[in-house]
Amino acid sequence: MSLFLKLFLTMFISIIVCFFVYSVTIVHMEKRIIDDNLLTKINYNEEVYASSVSVLLYEVNKEVLISLLNSIFHDKEIMRIELVDNTKLLNMSLDKKIYEQEDLIKSSIKLTYENEDLGELTIYYTYKFINDSIKQYKINIITFSIILILILVLILFYFVNKFSDSIKILTEASSEIASGNLSKEIHIKSKDEIGILANKFEIMRNSLKERIETNEKQADEIKYLNEDLQHKVYERTIELEKTNKELHNSIENLELTQKQLIESEKMASLGSLVAGISHEINTPVGVCVTASTHFSELTKNLKKDYENDSISEESFEKYINNSTEVAKLIETNLNKTAKLVKSFKQISVDQISEQRRKFDVKKYIYEILFSISNITRKTNLKIDVVGDELEIDTYAGAFSQIITNLIINSVIHGFDKNKDGNIIIDLKNIDNNLFIVYKDNGKGISPENLPKIFDPFFTTNREQGGTGLGMNIIYNIITSKLNGIIVCKSSPNSGVEFTIKIPIS
Repeated sequence: MSLFLKLFLTMFISIIVCFFVYSVTIVHMEKRIIDDNLLTKINYNEEVYASSVSVLLYEVNKEVLISLLNSIFHDKEIMRIELVDNTKLLNMSLDKKIYEQEDLIKSSIKLTYENEDLGELTIYYTYKFINDSIKQYKINIITFSIILILILVLILFYFVNKFSDSIKILTEASSEIASGNLSKEIHIKSKDEIGILANKFEIMRNSLKERIETNEKQADEIKYLNEDLQHKVYERTIELEKTNKELHNSIENLELTQKQLIESEKMASLGSLVAGISHEINTPVGVCVTASTHFSELTKNLKKDYENDSISEESFEKYINNSTEVAKLIETNLNKTAKLVKSFKQISVDQISEQRRKFDVKKYIYEILFSISNITRKTNLKIDVVGDELEIDTYAGAFSQIITNLIINSVIHGFDKNKDGNIIIDLKNIDNNLFIVYKDNGKGISPENLPKIFDPFFTTNREQGGTGLGMNIIYNIITSKLNGIIVCKSSPNSGVEFTIKIPIS
């Protein structure tokens, strides 16, 4: 399912649920108001008719009494009137006979005058007009809601489509740059954060293109110099054997320097300007999509329970709690994405502008596990954090990315779907250094692939969308930003073990 469809369906379902809750609430409030009005009317009639009818009955004023009861009977909400006279002289009954028995409300009024019990007046009111009124009100609310939902859906479709198109263009541009094609321009002219990011990508593309052209030009010049030097050396071989040997060594060193220069330029350009940005942006967006999908499933289940009239207070409270967690998770990751988009210079492997701070390592790892719980809860993996309680002063954001990438790498590459497994994160303080031993008991890594896991763009999962940058980013963060060391031990079907050493302060 595409990002556009996921975002659109999530927001569409949210709008439907909101309008459904709104409609039910409004109709319930209107019914309550109408019911209160009817009860108020009944109470008022009891007070008014108790005295007036009692006087007429006491005076045996049959003509006026009949006129009064007929005037009361003209009320459309009154279906039947029964007057019981204790003297049996003025017993009366009026009945419209156009009602359902279960719709009637009975109001009995005791008739007394000067402490003498004269009889009883019984008035039967109907719910029919209330039900008709509520039914019409429901139709009006539903009509209004449908019209408003259609308008909101059109607006939502426009903006989500515009956003997803821009993301698609940037994704295609990233793939082209990663594959080495730097000739395709990025055509996004908006002035929002996406437009700013597109402009930075365009600057990056031009910069890479210029650097590669410069390197190629330098390579041609070096090649020309090499050929010239080789020619001169060949002419002077007989006369200058010692000089020839020195020149030969210089040529070999120059060729090696040339290859290292080109390789380092490519690594610096692609590693700092492409790998970090593509991976960093994809991680929070992926978490948001997963969270929104989870929220959609929760809402769908709640709606199903409501339609089946099987919803309970406990399940509704659980839905509220889960919705709050998902909303916080989406908000956290969207804020992170907005920060990355607005601050392009911060999206690099070393993240030099991120603030250092002190934090408790074990507590912070639990916070990281909570932030990616929407991913891990779909697996059968058990994650344990053991070892020393200690506090370090370093870059919390870089530390978070290391732990997150290791766990996601285990989920994707280490275990088959629904496969049981264990991940252990062991923390130790040795000689004022933090040692993190990360282990899983998954598939492991083959001997031929183990030396290449930290290489950029190396992946065994490219057909599933893997970029091969995750472990390279971890390596660069640990070695360049945290001044640490990471080593890996693994064999097929024996899991992996990463040992990370980071200075505590």
